[in-house]
Amino acid sequence: MSAVVTCALLFNLSAPVDLPAGSEPGAFGFQQIETSKNVSQLLRSNADHIWSYNRDSSVLKDLIRYVEPSGTISGDPHLGNMSVIPVQSKRGRGALRFVNVDFDDGGKGPFALEFARFVLVAKGSSKEIRAKDLFKAYFAGLRGEQMAKPESIARAEAISMEQYETMRQAYVAKKVFNGKFKYKAGEVERWDGRPNVDDIKDLFKGSTILDIAKRPLDRGGSLDAGERLWVLTQDRAGAQHITELKPYVDTSLSEYTRQADPKERVNDLHDTYWPGLNGKAYDLVEAYGKTYWIREKKVEVLSYKDHAEENEARIYIAYLIGQTQGQQAEGPRLLKLIEKDPERFKEAVKTYVKTYLGLANSAME
Repeated sequence: MSAVVTCALLFNLSAPVDLPAGSEPGAFGFQQIETSKNVSQLLRSNADHIWSYNRDSSVLKDLIRYVEPSGTISGDPHLGNMSVIPVQSKRGRGALRFVNVDFDDGGKGPFALEFARFVLVAKGSSKEIRAKDLFKAYFAGLRGEQMAKPESIARAEAISMEQYETMRQAYVAKKVFNGKFKYKAGEVERWDGRPNVDDIKDLFKGSTILDIAKRPLDRGGSLDAGERLWVLTQDRAGAQHITELKPYVDTSLSEYTRQADPKERVNDLHDTYWPGLNGKAYDLVEAYGKTYWIREKKVEVLSYKDHAEENEARIYIAYLIGQTQGQQAEGPRLLKLIEKDPERFKEAVKTYVKTYLGLANSAME
């Protein structure tokens, strides 16, 4: 059978799926099936599920050959976890950059399984994305080659910080009235619990806390963490800001292997995904005996005109995954393994993706 025909069969999701022993629907418990509108949502809400699944070497099949090279990975790579946001260098200079905006599930793990996870969600989210384009971009990143940014990303990064600040202030104005949040059931609700203003005032030195609200969640990878809090503050210049406090939960990668303590893990993630940037904009803090992720609510400046632009971005993210891995100590080792027989690596990833997508599709039936 030709490689082209084999590739086509591997990603024909309507074809019968030979599930590994013990992997029949129900043997692995996906969460949030009822609240997921499609397989894409289900996959993005179950990072812990796949890392638990990955512990079974039998389901990895030939992909097991590539799991030893490891390093810092995001744990949940997909289109929605990369965006253009305002960041500051450690010297205080601001700019809009395309970065990882959600590495809550990050830590130490196998590079090959990080990429396979990305291909899985990409294929579960887009019928048009071609695996061969994802592999080509990933290999280019691993080799340290250059790849141009998609126009959609470059367009968003070209927005000036002045323009962004105008957009940010307009966003806050829509959420606030007379120094308080505009409450709406199921979206932004009153918060009378702890932590309260006194509990968090030290997190916002130099600013006045005007209000605290809660943001109920109905689905998502952080559903079990509890309510997220929104804090409305006013700085010394009179500008108002909305900052989110999201309850910390352990990384999904702990389902696969032991991870470092939270602070050490997050410092490593900063060094890997935000090199040269001020990590205080997305960090861990303590309040009322609880640990939270803290980050200011950002205005969405990156938009994709159509599915074609989304897939261009996915291909670029595959490149960035390879680049990030290639710059780590074990990256060259993985590249050497792959280059012994690139087609074997491709087939191993495709088989893994097809099997797991079969599980997810069966769970949604």
